[in-house]
Amino acid sequence: MPESIHKQRSTSDFGGFAHEWAGLEVRMTGVHTEGPSGTVFVGGDVCPRFSTRMGPGVFGDLAGAMQDAGATVVNLECPLTSSECAPPKEGVRLTASTDWALALRQAGVDAVGMANNHAMDAGAEGLRDTLGACQVAGIQVFGAGTSIARAREPVIKGVGGVRVALLAVAEHEFGIATEDDPGVAPMRESSSMDSVVSAKANADIVVLLVHGGAEQYPLPRPSLRETCHLFVQAGADLVVCQHSHVVGAVEVLDRAVIVYGTGNCFFPYLDDTPLGWNDSYSLSVDVSADGLVAVRLLPCRFVPSENRVRRLADEDMELFRQGLLALNARAGSVEKLRSEWSDFSASRRLNLLTELLGLRRPERALVARGIWPWWRMPRDRVPALLNVVRCESHRESLIEVLSEEIEG
Repeated sequence: MPESIHKQRSTSDFGGFAHEWAGLEVRMTGVHTEGPSGTVFVGGDVCPRFSTRMGPGVFGDLAGAMQDAGATVVNLECPLTSSECAPPKEGVRLTASTDWALALRQAGVDAVGMANNHAMDAGAEGLRDTLGACQVAGIQVFGAGTSIARAREPVIKGVGGVRVALLAVAEHEFGIATEDDPGVAPMRESSSMDSVVSAKANADIVVLLVHGGAEQYPLPRPSLRETCHLFVQAGADLVVCQHSHVVGAVEVLDRAVIVYGTGNCFFPYLDDTPLGWNDSYSLSVDVSADGLVAVRLLPCRFVPSENRVRRLADEDMELFRQGLLALNARAGSVEKLRSEWSDFSASRRLNLLTELLGLRRPERALVARGIWPWWRMPRDRVPALLNVVRCESHRESLIEVLSEEIEG
């Protein structure tokens, strides 16, 4: 059974959440450590779009761990390109200079996952520029490619003689690859599980980056938790969820570890920085041919005035540890998780209805006061709408229709 470096964890009905961590390290017992061994560094979201300076120094106090690891991996949250292509999508578009590829390599980054909702912000040209810049810099890319088959291909790294497979998948937002079109690897249960099974057959350790969950929400939605469990059953040793941009809970399941949010490793923000945006933890993972040996959390904080990442001071480290314990406790059971998700979804009601019904500002004000927008949709039509969204066949037909509308 997994245990923390200080005391045995408690168990729960939530798949083995580590409620009782006394430290920030999980060490596996019963794993054979004779023979090949090494360390993998996994960082959180990296997007240098708004950085005030360029260079490997932005990783600050993480530099040593990144450079000493046998393989260093981060989620690259934007294409590296000068392309101004703007494919149809909603929300902010993120790009950064191709010069960042060399800066990342100098910082110790060996591979970047790009299965995320910003990888295609500059279209196919932007992705091609990114792939080219990373190739020149000596960085391997996984989770995105010129076709869905290429996007699904794992990167296999030799780490002290241990074969480590790197995979990345993303929820369906923007930029999903197809058989003929470039993009990112989608998180589809059957094909994604097949990718994990195939990778495990060719490697000792499988590390899977999952770009999923809700932004600014530190817990997994119930179905994401179930999917991550299936990834472990398929052979994933370490599942790392990203995209929430805040520190998330940690789960120990059998001989695997699931992280539900690393936060932003290096992602400068312009104004009105959201709460928790600059806090994160990276992972230093000891591996052997028999499995995970230990997973250490490296809590850190991006300091805007210095434009670099710093390890937390001792007093902040204790607050971080207590916060993580409290966060795990909130996710202590399936019932609690569902309740938390229901509350979070309720907090998004106005924004979701605005997107769904196309509400204008005056209409939003009325809905915020508890008035249902019957002029947009009578209440008795809500069950029909729910059926369209919930039923798989109806939903896929709706996706096809809306996609055709976007393409004109």
